[in-house]
Amino acid sequence: MKKLLCFLVVLSMVLTVFSITSFATTVEKTVWTQGFEADADVGLNNCKAGTYANGARYHANGSAWTKQTGIKTEGNNSYFYATHFNANYGGRYKVYLDQSAFEAGETFKVVATVKYIVNDTSYESTFPTLPLTMGMTDSTGIDHSGTVATDTKIDYTMNLNETKTIETETFVYNKSNYADEEINLYFSFSGTSSGNGIKAIIVDDVKIVKISDETIFNTSADAGYYEEGDGVIAFNAETLYGKDDVTAYGMYIYRNDLGESEKVELKSADISVFKANDGQFFATVTNVPAEYFGEKVACKPYIVIDGKTIFGEVLTYSVNDGNKYLGAKGE
Repeated sequence: MKKLLCFLVVLSMVLTVFSITSFATTVEKTVWTQGFEADADVGLNNCKAGTYANGARYHANGSAWTKQTGIKTEGNNSYFYATHFNANYGGRYKVYLDQSAFEAGETFKVVATVKYIVNDTSYESTFPTLPLTMGMTDSTGIDHSGTVATDTKIDYTMNLNETKTIETETFVYNKSNYADEEINLYFSFSGTSSGNGIKAIIVDDVKIVKISDETIFNTSADAGYYEEGDGVIAFNAETLYGKDDVTAYGMYIYRNDLGESEKVELKSADISVFKANDGQFFATVTNVPAEYFGEKVACKPYIVIDGKTIFGEVLTYSVNDGNKYLGAKGE
C-alpha cells in the first residue's frame, strides 16, 4: 500500500458499505467518584470516611492532624488520612460509598489511589513497606460488626512514599445480601508498638467502577477499483456504546501481514463531527496497486471514555473482497 489517507471522509464513490459483524468487549466505566471535597454531605450517617474499629467516626469536614484519622485539605485537594489508633493493633478504616451508584445484578469493583507514609522519619528504614488490605464491608456501625465480603478482599504491599492505584476484586452487587442493604469500602493495616500514629495512608479518588460486556462497534467495509487500475478500501465504524461520553476516537490502519507495528493511527478529538455523524467515523485506503488487491488491510477502531481507550475487534478487508468497478476517477 502506498498511501493511507482521508480519515473521517465519507466516500463519494459508489460503494455500498455492508456490515461484517459486531463484537462484545468487556468495558469498565466509572459511575461515581469520591474526592473527599470539604463541601460534601457531612451528616453523621453519610460521613464520607472514618474508622470503625475504635468507636469513633469522623465527618468529611473534620480536622485532622498528624496522628488523627480524618479528612485533610491541602490547597485545593482534600483526602482521607488514616493512621493507626492503637500502637499494637492498627485498625480498619471505611470509606462510605454512594449506594445509588450500584445496580442490582451488575458487576463492580472499587478503585482508590493510596499512598503510604510514616510520620516520623526515624522509622523510615524500620517500616519501608506496609501490608495493606482493601475490600468491601457491609458494616454500617462504628465497631467491628458486619460481614467483610472476603471474596472482594485483596492484600497489597505498599512501598514507603509510593502512590499506587489499587482495587478490590470484582463483585456482583446484591443489596439484599448486605446488612441494612449497604456496602462500603474498607482498608486495614497493623499498627506498631513503637508508638501511635507512626504509619499512615492517604486515600483519594475512590471510584465505583461498573464492569460489563458491551458491543462497542458495528464495523463494516467495502472496496473497489478504478478504471485507471488502482483500488480503494473503505472502513466504517458505527459506535454503539457510550456515544455521549466519548472524548476522542480513531482507527489503527495497517497491512494485516505486517501487523500493528506498521500501523497508521488516525485520531480525532473533534466531538462535534462525531456527534454530527451519530457516532460513525470513516477511513479510506487509496491508491492500492493492482498487485496488492488480494492483500488484507486491517482496521482497529477505538474510542476514549474517562481517559481509557476502548478498542473494537480488528476487521480485515482487501480490494478483491469488494471487487467493485468504480469507473473512471472524477466521474
